[in-house]
Amino acid sequence: VGQLDLVMALQWVKNNIQKFGGDPANVTLIGESGGGIKIGHLMAMPDAKGLFSKAINISGSIPIGAKTKEQGTAETLKVLEQLGIAKEDWRKLLELPAETITDSLRGLRLIQEDTTPFYPTPDGVHIPFNVEREYKAYAVSAEVPLLVGASEEELHIDLLKNPKMTWEDLRTELLNQEFAEVQSLKGLSESNVDTLIQTFRSACNDQKRPWQILVQIVSMRHFLGGGAYKSAMAKAGQKTAPVWHYMTSYDTPIPGREGLACAWHTAELPLIFRAVYHEEAEKLSRLLAHSFASFARIGSPETDELDWPEFTLEDKKTMLFDEKSTWKYDPYKTIHDILALF
Repeated sequence: VGQLDLVMALQWVKNNIQKFGGDPANVTLIGESGGGIKIGHLMAMPDAKGLFSKAINISGSIPIGAKTKEQGTAETLKVLEQLGIAKEDWRKLLELPAETITDSLRGLRLIQEDTTPFYPTPDGVHIPFNVEREYKAYAVSAEVPLLVGASEEELHIDLLKNPKMTWEDLRTELLNQEFAEVQSLKGLSESNVDTLIQTFRSACNDQKRPWQILVQIVSMRHFLGGGAYKSAMAKAGQKTAPVWHYMTSYDTPIPGREGLACAWHTAELPLIFRAVYHEEAEKLSRLLAHSFASFARIGSPETDELDWPEFTLEDKKTMLFDEKSTWKYDPYKTIHDILALF
């Protein structure tokens, strides 16, 4: 129902935005996290075909249509229980203010392994089924250019519990897998844990501390961090419209954790909209804002200041946003390869 609301909003834009000086033929969607998940679903919905011309998905790539009716039902029953509503009286939900329903969700874990609660349940009509749980690009949005990316340490809020951990602590933490509710690493053992750690240390030229490596390993295995690459691969495989892929590696100070910084979930979002809370990020903010605005305006994120080629299956050119931003050929290949083993 929420996705159909978005379709109606886009229909309104198409029919009315010209009266406000807008161009109905040049509509760009942008969403982050849950907003990115919404955009992913719109790109799979026949109802939304032709209502937007470009899309930007920030840290919200997930296999569309992979949720089951059973999962959706279980979530609904949990909400009914929180609200004190009997199953047979579910229609009372329609009478409640939205704030009452959202307040009932407090305390529920929203980030889980390979999924997040309350995202749309497919019906095979408005949203296609995806029983294979694969990252796909859909024919209804084949002509829509996509800009998609994420951050290296998306899940810091769930995983940053011991910033003073040693490399031996990291090894123990990975083997214990206390983070499994967020993302398990099946098959991880004494025989391969050191190779996993060393792969990540080498990928960053040993510039990250143990706690950052822990967060990055789990984040890049999770859809929030690693899903953007899989989404870019699916779109590139369509070979119809271009796709640009990026990763944010810039270390932003973590609110409330003095002296700690990493590329955490949502950290680049204010920079894209020119909200600069740390003056040292001003240059990156201007670069991000101009690039994303260029994509919205003309369908390409390249600017005079930033050379940003398309991502293709052949060379996987990926933009790295950092103190010095530049693109590289498949910069996370070793990371993607080793995580595929788990």
